[in-house]
Amino acid sequence: MNAVETLEKPPQARVRAPIVVCVDDDPDVLTSLERLLRSEPYEVRTTADPEQVLEWVENEDVSVVIADQRMPRMTGTELLEAVEDRRPTTTRVLLTGYVGNSFVNRVLPEGVQWLIAKPWSNEGVRLTLRQLLDRREPVEPPGPAGEQIRGEIERRFGFFPPFFAPALDAPRVLENLWRQTREAYLDNPLPSAFKERLFAYLSRFCKVPYFIVCHSCALSASGTKGAEIHAMLAEPVPPTERILVVLENLAGIPGTLPSWPASPSTLEENLFLCSVSLFQESATAERCRIELRRLLGPETHMHLLMFLAYVRMCHLWAEDHPGISYDGDRRAQEHLDPLIEEEPRLREFFASYAERNLQERVRREQDLVKEINALRESAGALRKARESLETRVRQRTAELVKSNEDLVREITERRKVEEELRQKTEILENAVEGIARLDSEGRILSVNRACAEMLGYAPEEMTGLEWTPLVHPDDRERAKAAYGRMSETGRACFEGRALRKGGDAFFHEVVMIKGLDRSGRFSGHYCFIRDITERKRAEEERAQLTAQLLQGQKMQAIGQLAAGIAHEINNPVGYISSNLSTMQEYFRDLARLLTASSDIVDRLAKGDDAGGAAREMERLRKDLDAEFLLKDFQKAVEESRQGAERIRDIVRSLGEFSHVDEGELRPADINKCLEDTLRICWNELKYKATVRREYSVLPRVPCYPRRIEQVFVNLLVNAAQAIQEKGEIVVSTREEDGHAVVRIADTGCGIAAEALKKIFEPFYTTKPVGKGTGLGLHVAYKIVQAHGGTIEVRSELGRGTTFTVRLPLPGPEKAKR
Repeated sequence: MNAVETLEKPPQARVRAPIVVCVDDDPDVLTSLERLLRSEPYEVRTTADPEQVLEWVENEDVSVVIADQRMPRMTGTELLEAVEDRRPTTTRVLLTGYVGNSFVNRVLPEGVQWLIAKPWSNEGVRLTLRQLLDRREPVEPPGPAGEQIRGEIERRFGFFPPFFAPALDAPRVLENLWRQTREAYLDNPLPSAFKERLFAYLSRFCKVPYFIVCHSCALSASGTKGAEIHAMLAEPVPPTERILVVLENLAGIPGTLPSWPASPSTLEENLFLCSVSLFQESATAERCRIELRRLLGPETHMHLLMFLAYVRMCHLWAEDHPGISYDGDRRAQEHLDPLIEEEPRLREFFASYAERNLQERVRREQDLVKEINALRESAGALRKARESLETRVRQRTAELVKSNEDLVREITERRKVEEELRQKTEILENAVEGIARLDSEGRILSVNRACAEMLGYAPEEMTGLEWTPLVHPDDRERAKAAYGRMSETGRACFEGRALRKGGDAFFHEVVMIKGLDRSGRFSGHYCFIRDITERKRAEEERAQLTAQLLQGQKMQAIGQLAAGIAHEINNPVGYISSNLSTMQEYFRDLARLLTASSDIVDRLAKGDDAGGAAREMERLRKDLDAEFLLKDFQKAVEESRQGAERIRDIVRSLGEFSHVDEGELRPADINKCLEDTLRICWNELKYKATVRREYSVLPRVPCYPRRIEQVFVNLLVNAAQAIQEKGEIVVSTREEDGHAVVRIADTGCGIAAEALKKIFEPFYTTKPVGKGTGLGLHVAYKIVQAHGGTIEVRSELGRGTTFTVRLPLPGPEKAKR
């Protein structure tokens, strides 16, 4: 039930059923709307083509056009503007999942007269159409349009308000102003006292005093005391803290209000304050919108949004025509002097209105500047953090490169001096690296000072110790294996953890050499030991930074696709909800048929006339159209099931894509990875291109599936963004030379030759500022490279681009396992 009673108007006689046109690019939405309105006395037409709608409007008296906002060739607001140009009497309704205060303020002046939010309420849609069609006025005969509208305004107000005077020379503008005034203000079913009080309060934000004076006078004329009016106008705009308390109180009220609250009351005051916050678009505006919609119900909430949008339009109109004066308004002429006489403080308030308004605007601008500065500081901190991260990555990379270079150089030098080490023990003693000589059984014969210090012993303490217990228990088997290789080949390397005398572990690297004296006889095993703890730590930090970069870029991709994914989910949610309501109605009809059948069987059992019972049963079956109900019921169930599967697939693909790959490589179906990625990116692609799939049967590829999907997301989104008009994207897979080959080709604008050379460099982008970070293709390149694969690009300006990803397949034995 709505929170206010709907204004009733006597229905107008019509020669034929009203024509209601529904346009949406989703056939499931059109089917649900057609089924929903089948029982209504309308001629319902559905189409996905905006041009078809305009043809109907030009050639026939279309009563209502319901248009989806997001369509590939033309938005809903653009279509409804064109409808208004061709037939102004057609009622124009926008169907959208993006309803907010700023959105309403933007679209209402653009040819939109009503909004329906997705997912919709079946009964709400029926009720809205009935009201709009009852409210629809006949076309006026040709004549002096401006004078006719002026006469209508004077009849409604009892005078001609100066607010309309600037539009007298522009009849169409005057008609638009008058239509909005009627629908959003005069005929708006919100309580009149609430509207006048809210209009007067919000007029403090208008530079021109016309509205605050006239609506204060209107409040006085309706019985509001002058002291109450002054207290309301002088009260400061409620701070955020107060609005948060109001929201907390409203949250404790369950469900939707059965009717508008008593006036005056704390509840109505809380609704009033939330409306002010919504009008200001303050930090609490979104929470206020949610609470108001819940408490008032969708229809009354829409009336409130239209009223607030109308007030904002009035302010802009008056500020654009500062000559509008309240001196010529009958409300001020008849009530201003008595109001000031009753409350003298209002004289000073109205006299200093311009200064007060300026101070309020300065305060709001200062608050805005503070918010902007805070955003700038956040952006600066983010930029510094990014620069710091880049510096750390470069530093760690340089350290690792230097460490590796040092290791290679030291091993090369070690080979040159192996013979000299056997003869020059004093050099061994002074070596920086730890050096130990072992016998054939693995017992220590001698160590140099560096080795003893590294392990926490005195050199003499280590003589006679077995080498194996000095290795961490978890690494001993690998150490024994390396020792065995050294015995066979004369040389081996080993990396692992060693134990100091005190029991703490550290990472070390050991190069083991089988020593021979000058006569070629065995002289001992030489172990060259190096503490690599710092190098290991640097490698771990680099791996963590790389993982953070990959996950951050993935989250950025999800953020870019979030609005499209929400739209892909909203459509099936809308028609599933509608189908469920329709199936409930079908169920009641079938239950009637079943009950009637049971009654007839009982009568037959008692000996009643069988022929009469059969005729009665046949009449009931035809009245209820049982065959159609059963057929359409099954169809609605199947459509709802398909819609639920569609939502499930989108959510599953998004969940898998968001998951962080862990552990080792695992076999994955590359074709399935592509399908999951297309499902996530579908809203980004479907309006820009036709997607053609050319999949081959592939062996499973050992990889990290989520990272490979991240590569495909970057390539597909880039392909869509490169297409200006409707184009084509071809996704193909094949097995080629022991590799799984994936090609993603588009018919977009192409990439210049000079840009191709730098396309995979970090932070390089050809997109405008704010459209890309330059990390997507770099991350894709690093992911493919980490899998042992390659990524290549070919492009031609004006013809398109092809990216080719090659991933190695396992050999026959590995594939068998």
